[in-house]
Amino acid sequence: MNQILEKLVWRDEQTQNNASVGTMKEIFADFDFLPIKNSKTGALRATFLFKDKISKKVTNVICSEALTPLFRSGKISAEQIMGFPVIWNDERKALFVGLPSTGWVGVETVTVQNYEVNYEDVA
Repeated sequence: MNQILEKLVWRDEQTQNNASVGTMKEIFADFDFLPIKNSKTGALRATFLFKDKISKKVTNVICSEALTPLFRSGKISAEQIMGFPVIWNDERKALFVGLPSTGWVGVETVTVQNYEVNYEDVA
């Protein structure tokens, strides 16, 4: 196993967590916001619009694929999402908000569970 680990590129912890540029509240503290669970155009993802109070210009933050159904169903509120991490996507030149990480867990504390394939779910 050590041969495999020796081939990996190891980085400082901070370089792995740099995708998040802050929380919604940290980034947009001085803005007005409008949560949009379902758009009139049928967008696949929920969105938050943010309006600058001075210039009145608007930008948006798109909810992640995992977050959208939780927000639309009311299982997660806009107030909770304000504390979630925002990620900048260079390729799309857009901001996304996603579910927060639960944090580091020691692998030795995890109990391995058997997995049985349910072919009906796979098909």
